[in-house]
Amino acid sequence: MCRLIFLVLILAMGLVSLPAAAQVDELPDEIDATVVDFGDATGVPNPVIEVGRDEASGNDVVAFTEAGGIRVGTVTEEGFEDWGADVPRGELTAVVTVSGEGVLLAITTPGPRAHLLLVEPNGSATDLISKNGYRTTDGGSFDDGTYGFILVSADGTADISWSYEPGAGVTEFEVAEPHTDVQDTAVEQVDDDGAYFVLYGTEDTRTLGPVGLAGPGLVEVPGAPVDIVTTHGHEGPGGAVVGTVTTSGDEPFVHLYRYQRQPGGFLDVDPEFETEPLNLGEASAVFALITLGEGSLLVGHSGGGADYLASIDLLDPNGNYLDGYVFPSDQELFVQGMTSNGAEVIMVGADPAVEGFEDYRAIFFAPFGRFLDDNGSVHEEDIDAIAERGITFGCNPPDNTLYCPEETVTREQMAGFLARAFDLEPTGDNPFEDTADSVFVEDIIAISEAGITIGCNPPDNTLYCPEDTVTRGQMAGFLARAFDLEPTGDNPFEDTADSVFVEDITAISEAGITIGCNPPDNTRYCPGDDVTRAEMASFLIRGLEDTG
Repeated sequence: MCRLIFLVLILAMGLVSLPAAAQVDELPDEIDATVVDFGDATGVPNPVIEVGRDEASGNDVVAFTEAGGIRVGTVTEEGFEDWGADVPRGELTAVVTVSGEGVLLAITTPGPRAHLLLVEPNGSATDLISKNGYRTTDGGSFDDGTYGFILVSADGTADISWSYEPGAGVTEFEVAEPHTDVQDTAVEQVDDDGAYFVLYGTEDTRTLGPVGLAGPGLVEVPGAPVDIVTTHGHEGPGGAVVGTVTTSGDEPFVHLYRYQRQPGGFLDVDPEFETEPLNLGEASAVFALITLGEGSLLVGHSGGGADYLASIDLLDPNGNYLDGYVFPSDQELFVQGMTSNGAEVIMVGADPAVEGFEDYRAIFFAPFGRFLDDNGSVHEEDIDAIAERGITFGCNPPDNTLYCPEETVTREQMAGFLARAFDLEPTGDNPFEDTADSVFVEDIIAISEAGITIGCNPPDNTLYCPEDTVTRGQMAGFLARAFDLEPTGDNPFEDTADSVFVEDITAISEAGITIGCNPPDNTRYCPGDDVTRAEMASFLIRGLEDTG
């Protein structure tokens, strides 16, 4: 879980040319903002909030400080479920979800004394290990199923790590090389060879290196010691994305670097990952870097003072800024944590207008649309619309963060789209001899029984040709039969007179399902062209909305 930052001031205009973030006057329809009652936090002027996601249940887990201690529970769009665990008051530095078990809390109690606690949903809290004279730091989960934390001694020396393996417990071991004057750390997985950590101090010390005794050594991370966070979740290009905030004059800039294992085994900066520095304004902060599907990156940052602004920028796998979203000051959102599951994002923050921060908001939204690969497409709204209706789930299960808009539609996929759009279920036997092995066989049977298809080899029609692509002419035939449309006027297109689907094309044109393929003239329909998944979404949603 990314280290959370509490110092936030005014978000200034960037000094570099980046895509303009969308400033909103109110939360748009796709954002479901829910005020979640986390209980009385009076007496805690700066409550700590950490969030994580339990992959076993799919729910988000929140831990936060209050006057009496630390509370842990599940947060969903329906509200907050308190686990009722008895956790002592201390400095909360990390929450790492352990799938199927609960969460690991890293806290520091006065002394200082570092603790690693396993808190379960039933309310039990087990102190797995504690060590006097140390304070805890950030933690992370790794691909091999283990979890790592770093301890820093009272004199500022980072020299001990914890590793937790479900079912095996806690292992304590020394880090490769002690580091002094350490202010903070962040644990991160770099690649399959092991866990790595990032730590920095007060005198330009910033290092990326291995946890444990083995490893190729340490590498320097550029930047002044203002702030540092690392990504969590690597579904795309591997490597640790490290964000540093460096100061130029009075204004800090966010710099992002991706470190990967290079030939010879050493870590170094990935030359393919280049980002423009992002100006945050005076002393603003990054609170999250999250890797999404295909390596896209969410950068969450915030500003404060009179305007509590929370912003999210989306970057592609190579560090190019794709889109941005800014929450205005009248939302009074003081963001302290963020986690993500595919395109869905949860942000947790406190309302600064409420004395003692008693009110917390959990916001669930997909800030860049339902899918990550259709941004900027003229069909994006239609793609989102069929997703909302349950007609499509995506093209990369089980994550389903992608839609693959430019891929062509096959006849079996078309059956799936239509069966879901019209809520069709098969009632009889399979009429085609070439669809038994198709994952869409029941959908094909269903649209056949509904009269939407008769087959692909007339006059016998014993075949469906499930893997063939759908042409725009065939699409007109599918839709005209599905919506029971008949032409009433003349053919509006100059290239469809010889098509066997000419009447169907005329019918869907009259129904407003198509306007043509050569805007702005739209004198042609292009009946022989293959239909893309993006075009199919627009065809289908226009039919559903215009014909009922």
